[in-house]
Amino acid sequence: MNRKNTRQSFYHLLLVALVLTLASCGGSSSSGGADPIGTGGGGGGGGGGGGGSNPVFGGVTSLEQAGTTRMVVYWAAATDDVSSSANITYNIYLATATGAQNFAAPTAVSAQGAAYVVLSGLVANTGYFIVVRAQDEAMNEDTNTIQMAVSTATTVTSLSGDVQPILDNDCTLGCHTTGITIANLDLAIDMTYGEIVNVNSRQCSPVKKMVVPNDAIASYFINKLTGISMCSGSLMPSGAIALAGADIQTIKNWIWDGALDN
Repeated sequence: MNRKNTRQSFYHLLLVALVLTLASCGGSSSSGGADPIGTGGGGGGGGGGGGGSNPVFGGVTSLEQAGTTRMVVYWAAATDDVSSSANITYNIYLATATGAQNFAAPTAVSAQGAAYVVLSGLVANTGYFIVVRAQDEAMNEDTNTIQMAVSTATTVTSLSGDVQPILDNDCTLGCHTTGITIANLDLAIDMTYGEIVNVNSRQCSPVKKMVVPNDAIASYFINKLTGISMCSGSLMPSGAIALAGADIQTIKNWIWDGALDN
């Protein structure tokens, strides 16, 4: 081979090598595939978030009717390898048919570290099916499908027709009636509303309202009937059998529906 042909062959090989190098670089920069360290977005709707594992969570634990347009959803705290329990939020998925929840769009999202949420704006006399999922700060969401159901109340609870008969039977005789007002509380007919609705409890410091319209959880009257989180004193009715669960629920429903003087 002469010197000219040798030089041409050298340049040809150099050009081929350059083309192959450029092709290799271009192919690397345009490749898709998964992000190996999980820095991509996402989260919700069943897991895939920004690193770490999905929270460990047991799902919804109980539901409570709360009048005609609300319900209370409860759960136990989740654990996680990314977020502390105090920083985990909970996605609530609601449907009116069993198994019909849309896990791409939660109905409500709790505050961080919450143990319950109150859902409002519901329809009276309607059954609802609930699934709750935990989500950490990296947007990892657990994928449980534990479902519970509850129905809203059919009609608004009446103070005079539904609540007062319970108080007359269990609270006024010898305790909270005109002339015998233990703890300065008169629950006689025509007195109950003015004695408890938006009235400060005499047992609590800081002050708690006896009845907070639309919020049975914040109403100290319910604490006294259930014995939970009482400031002082004893369970009502004092020295008697506790109210039946259905009676307490009736009083709660009255409060949730606005604690009306009806």
